[in-house]
Amino acid sequence: SDIPSHIFADKPKLTQILSNLLSNAIKFTNTGEITLLTSLIHDQQSSDSTNFPIRIEVRDTGVGIKKEFLDKLFKPFFQIDDEHIRSNIGTGLGLSICKQLAELMGGTTGVDSIEGKGSSFWFTFIAKHANSDPADSSSAKQKTSFSEHKSLNVLVVEDNTINRKVIEIMLSFLGHNVSFAHNGQMALDIFKPDTFDIILMDIEMPVLDGVSATRILKEKYDSLPPIVGLSANALEGDREKYINLGMDDYLTKPLSEEDSTSLLNASLKKTPPDLF
Repeated sequence: SDIPSHIFADKPKLTQILSNLLSNAIKFTNTGEITLLTSLIHDQQSSDSTNFPIRIEVRDTGVGIKKEFLDKLFKPFFQIDDEHIRSNIGTGLGLSICKQLAELMGGTTGVDSIEGKGSSFWFTFIAKHANSDPADSSSAKQKTSFSEHKSLNVLVVEDNTINRKVIEIMLSFLGHNVSFAHNGQMALDIFKPDTFDIILMDIEMPVLDGVSATRILKEKYDSLPPIVGLSANALEGDREKYINLGMDDYLTKPLSEEDSTSLLNASLKKTPPDLF
């Protein structure tokens, strides 16, 4: 392989993706072999002196997948209705989570398959040369500051299963304790004073939305941890809008590791009303 022997990359995200892809290959391959391939992508547009794209591929000689299913595999909750593989299907979230994790690392995902002959699942990500100084990167500095503090207790209020899993992977890797509520009402039921250091609150949720839940919390309690609104929308003025509606800050989804690290570092320093 032409990949450098040492690189800087996001270990927990890579581990999660590889675990999912290899587990699927093992489940659906009764005979033959499973092969793990890595390669450096020679693409001038996505490469520079510091960053370069890498492709990782998991090939198997398993049952394969019908052509009409291929473009749906990475969609949430999609499950193949096939008598040969139905017994091994899980929740239908694994590949969708892989897709989002790869995108957070600047990459993408894909699949090639022939029914009855096997499949090839692959993903790409952006890595850094190991000879670049990690101390020069903001994320490295932020991670270092985390090691100097205790773990935070984070309440994540989010109705989307995939978003919850991605946030859990990132925050757990950073050493924090994560609790979940699936909507605003569950957050009200779960919350107790002096239990959480920060609340990440999705804006749009069933049962009770994030803005309403935040308003009720602030009416009920005199002292609260910072409440940060989360939304997939990235419209100009949204941050000011939701801060005016009671949030302490606002971020767009999907959260990057840099966003999460900056946010929690600011929470450790307790610098309201703006966390940044």
